[in-house]
Amino acid sequence: MRGWIRGAIACVALGACGAHTGAVENRAAEPAASASAPLVLIERAMVPLARLPGEPLRAIAPAPPRTPEVIATPAPPPRDRAPEIAALRAQIAASRAGAARVELQRRLVDVLTEQADATPDAPAPRDEALALRAAILTAPTFAAMAHADEFLFATGHALMRAGRPADARKVLLQLIKDFPTSARVPDAYLAFGDFYFEQNQLVDAEQFYQQVVKFPGAATAAYARYKLGWVHANLGRFPEALEDFAAVMGAGDLALRRAAGNDLVFAYAQIGRADRALALFTRLDRDRGAELLARLAQQYLDLGRVDDAITAFHEVIAHAPDAARRCAASLGALRASLVIGPRAATLREATAVTHAIAGEPCRAEADGVLAELAWAWHTELPKSEADPREVAQAWALADAVATDARRAIIRRNLAGLRWELARHGDARAWIDAAHAARDVTVVAPADADMAQAMVDALDNAIRVARHRGALDPALRQILRAELDAVPAAARDRAQALRAAL
Repeated sequence: MRGWIRGAIACVALGACGAHTGAVENRAAEPAASASAPLVLIERAMVPLARLPGEPLRAIAPAPPRTPEVIATPAPPPRDRAPEIAALRAQIAASRAGAARVELQRRLVDVLTEQADATPDAPAPRDEALALRAAILTAPTFAAMAHADEFLFATGHALMRAGRPADARKVLLQLIKDFPTSARVPDAYLAFGDFYFEQNQLVDAEQFYQQVVKFPGAATAAYARYKLGWVHANLGRFPEALEDFAAVMGAGDLALRRAAGNDLVFAYAQIGRADRALALFTRLDRDRGAELLARLAQQYLDLGRVDDAITAFHEVIAHAPDAARRCAASLGALRASLVIGPRAATLREATAVTHAIAGEPCRAEADGVLAELAWAWHTELPKSEADPREVAQAWALADAVATDARRAIIRRNLAGLRWELARHGDARAWIDAAHAARDVTVVAPADADMAQAMVDALDNAIRVARHRGALDPALRQILRAELDAVPAAARDRAQALRAAL
């Protein structure tokens, strides 16, 4: 692979600038695998192969997404191949053993395969094609047949589709042994690599994937390197997994590159430093650096590395180009802070959320998260030593981002909390309770109870101030202004109190 990738992983991700990690260096110093070792493994693989290239993958690692197929126009109805099949059968019956007969059999295999694909519910064409393939493979002239390697690979694929994996394995082994320079050899190695991978025989799978990678021009080379990454990840060899995924990010099709980027984040989270991740991700994929960093933050959180998760989320907030991702990162940092506390840190993260949304798409999610936070703290008050002022601040932050449907509920809860706080406070605490009640009437004008609660709070403020001898002219002026602001539903009571001041 490109040398800078290995150096970047060792230096930037692992914090080992000036010295490569041992695992990476050891791998680079390993001699090339012997070509005979995989053949021994093939011969002892006595359980079914899991798949051939092009078939669905069932693996320890998630399969990379496939490129969407182009929607084609409806195919014309299949033509009747019966006359052609009958003619080829007659020619084969009349021919003598030799190259000409093998060629006729091969043509009949092609026609029967097309017929079987067109009529999947009829097994006869497929069974006859498989029998002909077996006859061709045992013919003395087979090795000299044009494109014999392609025929072997197609036969292995057909046997797999027919549910005969043991026979398919023998055919693929013949392909590897008899045609070692064939373009289909990497595909055969890949089939065996996937087989061992799905059997969780990872060391054996590694050997086969490495054989595929030795054919850099093969269409399956990048995919094999991707699977090598998952072999190494499952073996706990994360520096090598990082190297594999990084190499695939620079090769293969777009879907595979994206899958490799996502999985590189998984490997990085096991060993990498949060403060150095963005530099590596951006160098590997300039357009997805912030996206991959957000994935890393969530991976850290899943692994319980909460401090690293918060660091990564803050990096996203600082560097993400789009507001939606910054807002999502703010919410991520808030959730992470809930794990470790203290509440002062959580309130800082919650405040950052209110600054991040500013009408952005994640307002609805922020509304739910902050309201749940405030409610959770509120319900803990009777049985904890939590500071009620922090709970009030949490409700105020929830109110700052609330949607209209939730704002009245949030303000009622805050008003109730302000009332409880005022029971042990001074006149100004009761004025705060009156403000909270009035805020409810702003979004719920028909709430007469809250209008009355506002007057009750101001009445209590007057009583407390008189009891403490603190009803000075300045406070009287504040109380008169507050009473003048009482909604119509309780205005008569408010004016009576005002006249008594």
